[in-house]
Amino acid sequence: EDTYKYDLNVSYQKQNMFRVSLRNQRTNHEQIILKNNDGVYVLTPSLNKTFKFQSEWPYNNSQVYLYQSLVNDILSDKERTFKEDNGYYIFSVKGDYPNNPDLKRELIYFDKKLNLKEVHVLDSEERPKIKVIFRTNDMDAKFEKNYFAVENNMNVARSNLKEEITVAKKIEDKMYPMYLPSNTHLAKEDRVTKTDGERVIMTFAGDKNFTLIEETTDIYDKMELISVYGDPVFIGETIGALTKTSATWIDNGMEFYLVFPDGDEEEILAVANSLTVVQSTGGK
Repeated sequence: EDTYKYDLNVSYQKQNMFRVSLRNQRTNHEQIILKNNDGVYVLTPSLNKTFKFQSEWPYNNSQVYLYQSLVNDILSDKERTFKEDNGYYIFSVKGDYPNNPDLKRELIYFDKKLNLKEVHVLDSEERPKIKVIFRTNDMDAKFEKNYFAVENNMNVARSNLKEEITVAKKIEDKMYPMYLPSNTHLAKEDRVTKTDGERVIMTFAGDKNFTLIEETTDIYDKMELISVYGDPVFIGETIGALTKTSATWIDNGMEFYLVFPDGDEEEILAVANSLTVVQSTGGK
């Protein structure tokens, strides 16, 4: 089972301003989730690309890295339990993870000064699946006026890129889903050329039809802003966009679009998270 590790930096300001920076420890790839007065955004600085969401994030379900969300989970669970152990106050509460129903409970650790220290998210067999460790807490932090602004965050993040980013022009190794719904199979595969790149379109047919598109991406000179009706979610080791019938994400310099009108959100994520490399033999 794959394990993903991130360096996490979370900021909050009254009037519902949030900033969450996630830097993948393996790839050094950073993405930023922003909520400000204009909406909810996910920034991918390496490509100068931003998704804008029509979303209730972060209030639509549990957010393991947000203090407000965790406190709300504690207050909302009338069957919560509490214990004091090894210098910590530990709450055990129900988690609300509708896109991953196997995540059942949260263990939320506070120190004696009520600083948030750790969160463990457990599956149905009480096994930890997600663990967040909070190194520092600053409840009196002050922010510059444009700290939660999209363009400022993108400009700062891009100026901090430590190496030149390049993207592929060909799809050498395509990705294929290891999970398929019952009685569903790959019916058609096409490889097409686009301006400065390639696109592979896989059509799956059977009891549940869906289409998976993988294509090379671009690095934009001017920030690319794309509106999405959905929610930001983890897909593999990146943050993507999930709607009731589709998912969109960027991974390892490739863009993926999964259109799944016959599935629900859980099944969409099951297919998306099962992608693995299949060696290309060229052609269709």
